[in-house]
Amino acid sequence: MLLTERTVDGAVVVTLSGRLVSDGSHLALDHQVRRLMDSGFRRLILDVADVTQVDSTGLGALILARATLRGAGGELLLQGVTTRLRNLLAVTQAARPTPLVSVRRGAPAHRPARARRLTR
Repeated sequence: MLLTERTVDGAVVVTLSGRLVSDGSHLALDHQVRRLMDSGFRRLILDVADVTQVDSTGLGALILARATLRGAGGELLLQGVTTRLRNLLAVTQAARPTPLVSVRRGAPAHRPARARRLTR
């Protein structure tokens, strides 16, 4: 898993590339979220368009990231969600409190082109 970050209008966009699975990549995501929170960031956008595989541990890492940020008064958004990940989130109902945003790469993070919640 490769994690890169950029700051856009006070939010941090973290781009994930590769597999988010139980090989330790989930720990890298947790570390990144906590490091950013320690730096004062409370709005985080995870760009998951280049994630090729998510297992139950990876899904747990996304849920933990959301819970960690929400517990500190922050917000987690998912960007670039693939159909496969969208279906996984819907089946497990993990997407309910997590807005999935459709934002062009490079677009301002505070003005997503479209935001919606997955609900039944």
